[in-house]
Amino acid sequence: MRGDTAIGHVDAHNELRSGVLREAERFGVTVDLGGPYKVGDPGHIQEHNKTRAALDLLAKTAGVTVTLPDEHRVGDTGHAPHDHDLLDQALAVISKADAWNDATGGTITTYTKPDKTVWRVHTFTGSGTLVVNRAVRPFRVLVVGGGTNGGGGGPYCKQGDPGASGEPLDKTQALAVGSLPITAGGSQPTTFAGITARAGTNSPGIASDITGSSVNYPGPNGGPGACGSPGQPGSPGTWPGGAGGGGGGIGNSPPYDAGPGGAGASGGVIVSYQIGVAS
Repeated sequence: MRGDTAIGHVDAHNELRSGVLREAERFGVTVDLGGPYKVGDPGHIQEHNKTRAALDLLAKTAGVTVTLPDEHRVGDTGHAPHDHDLLDQALAVISKADAWNDATGGTITTYTKPDKTVWRVHTFTGSGTLVVNRAVRPFRVLVVGGGTNGGGGGPYCKQGDPGASGEPLDKTQALAVGSLPITAGGSQPTTFAGITARAGTNSPGIASDITGSSVNYPGPNGGPGACGSPGQPGSPGTWPGGAGGGGGGIGNSPPYDAGPGGAGASGGVIVSYQIGVAS
């Protein structure tokens, strides 16, 4: 990138600066750069070091490997055209990298919003692991605690008590690159990435469009079992986090068996993020 004249050199620096700022905006990071530069401006070495630091941050954010020149101090030898070439080459590598999050795990689906942004969704109906390969932007995360079991029926057609649905939490947050475990099940909290959604809270439900259409969370509760001889079981809750229905009570003739309560549904985790723009 080094120009043959002072003006050409400064123009090349400004071109590099513009490219770094463009990539910083694309990747959603903040970089510390001076300029635009003019012939005779002081701080040439300092600006080289700032550009180097900005490119290092961008390379790490993009998940690419680049070769950068050493950091310099005033008076150092070796501030040569090769340094400028390395900065240009690093920017070229970064500019080819995808500026979107990437992960694996769970059941994966995609959808396109009306604004033509394309989103990927990872759904975990129980315990599992989300492996984040690239984390450029915040993720949308829905965590729902487990529903609890309904109670068994009793004599004289006494209906069993229903269970309680799990807590739903809908957040937007940064996730770290690496393997992120999910713990989820019926009648237990759901934990993921520092978020804990409690089990059996009967919290107010929420509507979320994290999967591309508006859905109420937690899932519906199970219905009660009918009184009878024997009493009928309560229905299970619906994923994620629906409560089990109460069991049916005992009727007036044998067999005198109460209906068991329905099982509470497992909690779960849904993660979504943009992966591009439709043409």
